[in-house]
Amino acid sequence: MPIWLSPAFFLSGIDQQCAMDNQLWWRISRVRGLNAHVIYQLYAIEPDPTRWVDGVGGRIDGAVRARLSAALSGAVVAPDNPQHDRLIRCIDAAYPAPLWALPDPPKQLWVRGNAALLSRPMSAIVGSRDASVDGRYLAYAAAEAARVDGHCVISGGARGIDAAAHAGALDCTVAVMGGGLSRQHPRECWSLFERILARGALISEVAADTPPRAGLFPRRNRIIAALCQRLLVVQGGVDSGSLITARIALAMDRDIWAVPGSPLLLNAAGPNGLIRDGAQVWLADSNWGRIELHSRQPSCELGHALGEKAHSVPELARALGWPQARVLAGLTALKLEGCIAVAAGRYRWKYHA
Repeated sequence: MPIWLSPAFFLSGIDQQCAMDNQLWWRISRVRGLNAHVIYQLYAIEPDPTRWVDGVGGRIDGAVRARLSAALSGAVVAPDNPQHDRLIRCIDAAYPAPLWALPDPPKQLWVRGNAALLSRPMSAIVGSRDASVDGRYLAYAAAEAARVDGHCVISGGARGIDAAAHAGALDCTVAVMGGGLSRQHPRECWSLFERILARGALISEVAADTPPRAGLFPRRNRIIAALCQRLLVVQGGVDSGSLITARIALAMDRDIWAVPGSPLLLNAAGPNGLIRDGAQVWLADSNWGRIELHSRQPSCELGHALGEKAHSVPELARALGWPQARVLAGLTALKLEGCIAVAAGRYRWKYHA
């Protein structure tokens, strides 16, 4: 693409929401063959789409030009999205620039909640829906730490790892939905979505009433991959959606991290494979959001709190007066060193004197 036709070249010249009305936008955005890159280039040359067929028609092939002409003369009605949802189109200044790294960036995003978060640095945390207790705690801790590090946490709004990641950064998190914003899925996460909307945001590239379906979830994954600067996979199989997201992010030179796990666990196969292929290993003391381990040796306080019985992370946090992220960081280090065992989410010394 010539530099003078690239979105980056024109971005500084489009500093307000473009004047094109949503009815007209909906007509042209549905034309097959007019992807976001083409629409942006045409708009940069001629801001009035009704003149694209005659004025710049030579820049698009005949079949696309015919479909565009039919769309402009047809009676297509834009979907009725709730008034509090914001539409950000690929021709608008608010359109997130990282999305242009995709070969097929979304033509638009619908945003419910705090749209300003889309301009923040982002850390993606993704993983299995059927996550273990340890996995959910690690996702929560990583999200909490990323937020402290100044990053917005982005994930897919699913149960398991996604939900734990959103919960760890409720005041600064974005959930990318696999359907329209008024058809939120899964139902079990509805209360989480309400909490996210207090300060975070839900986003989707499809109209509000679009039901979630299988083909939309890979498209959701590419948005997560593009918007993040770094991506952490906590748990997931080798063919899981989280691995698809990681591969897309890797192709765009994002930093890829993965939590190692036992080779006997199917949920660890994805992260372990990423590590084998060069992903950075995420441990509780990794340089991801500055989770601090005060010592790699067993802490006297933590060791005393463990004692002879098995304890959960919340129990230890209450006993020590520590944040759960700090407790989990210490326990994870001890577990990796072989000092403690965990069963049913409860930790104990493996060898007690």
